[in-house]
Amino acid sequence: MAEGKNEYNMNLNVAKQALAMDLFCNIIFDADGRTDGQPVYTGYAMPGTGSGDAAWAVKKFTFSGSRLINVTWAGGTAEFDKTFTGRAGYSYS
Repeated sequence: MAEGKNEYNMNLNVAKQALAMDLFCNIIFDADGRTDGQPVYTGYAMPGTGSGDAAWAVKKFTFSGSRLINVTWAGGTAEFDKTFTGRAGYSYS
């Protein structure tokens, strides 16, 4: 039972972090109606941050056709220390 509770708390913390990012951050979407199975990136930063500033958290959405199969963070974390312009060069996990 304790293991399930820890997993629930971890999922709740992730949901809270995502909500805070959606509410308080500047968000860039790299989708452009893409349906070719290529990755889609989203970047989160404080308002006024330039896309080349190392102050972004970058998330990658990977698709198989039109089906979402994976969501990962640049460098494996949601730290605000990446550039959005460098999004394709990061390793994701």
